[in-house]
Amino acid sequence: MVKYKIVIGSLILSSFVSANELWKNNPYNWDNNKYNFNNSKYNWNNSKYNWDNNLYNLNSTRIIRGLDGKPTGYAVPKLNGFNYFNLEGIRNGYSNE
Repeated sequence: MVKYKIVIGSLILSSFVSANELWKNNPYNWDNNKYNFNNSKYNWNNSKYNWDNNLYNLNSTRIIRGLDGKPTGYAVPKLNGFNYFNLEGIRNGYSNE
């Protein structure tokens, strides 16, 4: 009987962890939502006019380059991952740690 309780407890815990991970990466989670100002192109940290995000800044570590070596966008660090923008400054993705 004790083994069954341990197994059931483990299943419940793993379900909670899986659900938590799903919510963490969900686009409806406010931390990932495009309407959150922290993820907006209007936030200076995310702006294409910010020198750190500018493709002419050869020292920038945020520029994303394609296989041909040409810039395709930039990645901006956020609290728990990155926001990805194209060269026009439009957010086209995110990732969480």
